[in-house]
Amino acid sequence: MSLFGGPTERERLAGQIRRQIHRLAVAAFGAVEVWTPIAGTSMTRPTVDDPSAGIRAALLTRNAAEAAIVDYAREARSAGQSWGEIATALGIGEDEILPPVGERAFDEVTGRVDSHTQTDLRWICGICEQRVTDLGPSGAHPNDQERGHSETCSRCVTEIVAWRERTGRAD
Repeated sequence: MSLFGGPTERERLAGQIRRQIHRLAVAAFGAVEVWTPIAGTSMTRPTVDDPSAGIRAALLTRNAAEAAIVDYAREARSAGQSWGEIATALGIGEDEILPPVGERAFDEVTGRVDSHTQTDLRWICGICEQRVTDLGPSGAHPNDQERGHSETCSRCVTEIVAWRERTGRAD
């Protein structure tokens, strides 16, 4: 709730999505809209005659949203955003016990369930325009994290220089 008792912007947007799912249940899964009483009041609320249609509509929406997260993460990486920045967009915060936020964002986007599983995300670098295989932020050297940049890619070169300065290693 907002300061004065009304819905917050986030709650209002979530309500719009729920209404879209309701419409999808009717339009795509053959449900019929019905009005059911709200217990203890004289009011009614819209629902569907077949709750399974609502479940199917919600599942389709969830799957589409998960695919959109992957698509936007690809675009973010292509545009030069870090996994830490993507973590912020995902609402992932720092935690002393859990892995770093960038690693958790990578896991969330790729569906990786443990660090022993090899997963990747492929995208086109916005600088060198090469297809990059992103193995996540947990590798030691930038070339262990992202493979496929051109040798002269300024983004890749900048990351390697920063890594060398941070670690004191030449390669």
